[in-house]
Amino acid sequence: MSPNRRIFLNIVATYGRSLYSLAVGLLTARWALNALGVVDYGLMGLVGGLTVFVSFLNSVMAGAISRFYAFGVGAANVSIDKRVGLENCRRWFSIAILIYVVLFVMLITIEYPIED
Repeated sequence: MSPNRRIFLNIVATYGRSLYSLAVGLLTARWALNALGVVDYGLMGLVGGLTVFVSFLNSVMAGAISRFYAFGVGAANVSIDKRVGLENCRRWFSIAILIYVVLFVMLITIEYPIED
């Protein structure tokens, strides 16, 4: 299979999955609204929205950090001194942990007053 065909099939599969999720969400929303009622459905929508937001942030962070890791490993393989690339990976790991902790503290700080 040629690379162009594989890319095309990957794009079609990704859009197909997105459209399937959209259709299932739209079709089941009516049943969920009837079962939960208007008030509970709004609360569940809020919780679901926050969950999607946090999982989106997690996937974006994981993708970005993995790119920097790959760059650091590639730099370590190319350079004569392997410690430079490993030190670069350690630095990116520390930054990633720091960003995750800061996001956690920010979300808890924002959510705590809303809870009361």
